[in-house]
Amino acid sequence: MFDSTKESLRTLLEHVRERKLQLPDFQRDWVWDENGIHSLLVSIVRGFPVGAILTLEAGGEVKFLPRPLATIEANGVLPQEFLLDGQQRLTSLVQCLTGDAPVLTKTAKGETVERRFFADLTLAAQPGADPADWIVMTRGDGRETSDFGRKVDRDYSTEAKQYEARVFPLNRVFREHDWLYGYKNYWHERAQDVHETDQALFRNVIRPIHRYEMPIIRLAKNNNREAICTIFEKVNTGGKKLDAFELLTAVYAAEEFNLRADWLGTPKEHGRPEMIGRLDRLRDRDKRRDVFAHMASTDFLQACTALSTMDRRREAEAQGRTGKDLPPITIRRDAMLGLPLAEYRRLANSVEEGFLQAKKFLSARRIIWFKDVPYPSQAITLAAVFSRLPPAERTATANDRLDHWFWSSVFGELYAGSVETRIARDIPELLAWIRDAEAGVATIGEAVFRIDRLESLRSRLAAAYKALSARLMLSGARDFVSGERFEIMTYFDQQVDIHHIFPRDWCRKADIPASTYDSIINKSPLSKLTNIRIGGDAPSVYLKRIEDRDKLEPAVLDEILRSHLIEPAHLRADDFDAFWKARREALADLVERAMRRPVVRSGTPMPTVPYDPAEEEEREAEAA
Repeated sequence: MFDSTKESLRTLLEHVRERKLQLPDFQRDWVWDENGIHSLLVSIVRGFPVGAILTLEAGGEVKFLPRPLATIEANGVLPQEFLLDGQQRLTSLVQCLTGDAPVLTKTAKGETVERRFFADLTLAAQPGADPADWIVMTRGDGRETSDFGRKVDRDYSTEAKQYEARVFPLNRVFREHDWLYGYKNYWHERAQDVHETDQALFRNVIRPIHRYEMPIIRLAKNNNREAICTIFEKVNTGGKKLDAFELLTAVYAAEEFNLRADWLGTPKEHGRPEMIGRLDRLRDRDKRRDVFAHMASTDFLQACTALSTMDRRREAEAQGRTGKDLPPITIRRDAMLGLPLAEYRRLANSVEEGFLQAKKFLSARRIIWFKDVPYPSQAITLAAVFSRLPPAERTATANDRLDHWFWSSVFGELYAGSVETRIARDIPELLAWIRDAEAGVATIGEAVFRIDRLESLRSRLAAAYKALSARLMLSGARDFVSGERFEIMTYFDQQVDIHHIFPRDWCRKADIPASTYDSIINKSPLSKLTNIRIGGDAPSVYLKRIEDRDKLEPAVLDEILRSHLIEPAHLRADDFDAFWKARREALADLVERAMRRPVVRSGTPMPTVPYDPAEEEEREAEAA
């Protein structure tokens, strides 16, 4: 499966320059700042370990489109090995130790700059000198200036100036002879002995770098995609994890198909028209707020994988296979990584249409933008189901059964764990139930909602919290000030969000704990203007303010309050306890109607969880 060994740094860098060692196309371009490169060089000359290199033998089942490391020109040479981990280190070292051009790097602030690295031989010759002090870097032209460029502090821009300053350019460390000859000759002509710095160069710079060896983990070419991805993740803990989309991008590229362009599109350039990718087609115009604004590429691949494995299972059933001989319906990563390009091509268009139908389904339930989506993974199930329902089968009955499943799984909070297993089970069961009333969906039967869950729904990140807001809008909730129902057109115009009914400030003054007043029981979807009208005053005060300022009759405002399942008399009397009890029951009834089964009103109370409003706000801000 793999072998571990050591390779001299010189040999590794030669393999990079000769294109024997290249990157698979899923690897991102290297990004390492100047201080990181300086620290790497210091570690090398000290002989300290800088981590292992992970490579994959080329020519196996998994075929990648290769590309050389940054700064190395492609010339059509096929690699002997692919570099899976160590790109930043090797790219930095290739540029620093072998290239003629300046090193392209970044400052600590992220600014792209050019740098050159030198060894100060005078400092290196001092006993106990620290390489961190005598390895120096300059601008790309070999100079360092101050006073806004008016004063030149260092100038190593020519070999003569390097000789004069007694600094050695590290990019000559593997071809040092000509430079050394020139250095010695320069000072010989001036009748000066440079034996001490000459020895320091050999002892502290050239010999340590020439002798340096890096550990290598070489994966055999017979490893499968899942093994490669897993090993990469284990080794690459410091970087962004590799996902199935990136690996498949490289695999498909070897078959001359650009998965990234298919998903993300391509810009208009070099006379070629712009290509709109699937993601932008799914998000349409409102790419920032759309329900699919943050959709992951792997969501799309999982829907394709579910359908592909479902088809493979049906083929096996048709062949008479049963029980454990039947291949599973799955969306697990190993199945995604095994999705053939031919299967992706066969399924992608219908899956895209399925996601578009899923968006319409969510929108009809007042789930309008990405923050409102209870479980993004539910869209995978919906997309796969819709992709297999021709228009003639998208009937009222089908819609009603999907509605039943959707609210049951949300309020039952069943997509919070074991999601891959649930999606793979729900897709075929939903399709069977839509076509046959006698069939069942296990998720619906497993869904349970306890009334005391309402009290602990405080976070906007909770699926059931979002679902209650959507159900209130769907059942006809109207804005306190405008009196309008929350439709797609008014939702963003009025900047609708979930706000407190009894304001926080009032609740604090009334000694009501945050764990109570921050519950969904005390919240409802309201416009920004309404929230401003509410302020921090008692309900009796802000209701009067709305009536006077916005010319609303009390009876009209009472009807609006009832549309939020609020008893007006409780608000007008500032009776929080009565309001709380009544609305708790009203929201439980709302959940019952959505799930089409009673909520649990008895039994052992749910355990209380410590609640910190500041921590909750911080989590919500990070998610936003």
